Amino acid sequence: MITTTELALRLYNRRSEAVNVKHVRIDGGDWLPEPNQCHRNVTLWCDWHPNRKAVRGWWVADYLEIPPGFYRFFAHSVVETETGDLIDLTPNPAPWRYPFLRHDQTDGDFAEIVDGGGIISVSYQME
Repeated sequence: MITTTELALRLYNRRSEAVNVKHVRIDGGDWLPEPNQCHRNVTLWCDWHPNRKAVRGWWVADYLEIPPGFYRFFAHSVVETETGDLIDLTPNPAPWRYPFLRHDQTDGDFAEIVDGGGIISVSYQME
């Protein structure tokens, strides 16, 4: 399994690939997505909507204003629509949004890292 240090460096090196994701609100129906349950929310939604695809990856947060500066990558899941758009359906009361970086298999297996390793974030410290 990849180490958190190796993962953080790989994500840092790919940070320019991160994209903005539209947040959508799911209202009504028998089910509502739960805060802090993005992986489960996305899996359920895609099970119920087979034309949608679960995309695993990382929110990219830069804390460069805090000397010496660092990046933190938060494990997250979003939905890819049939048109290729990425949407975030997990409720988040925070007023800010981070760009999303798709997980790349060369970074290691996402399920092994997040589910198996219990890793919800990794940090890359600037030098």
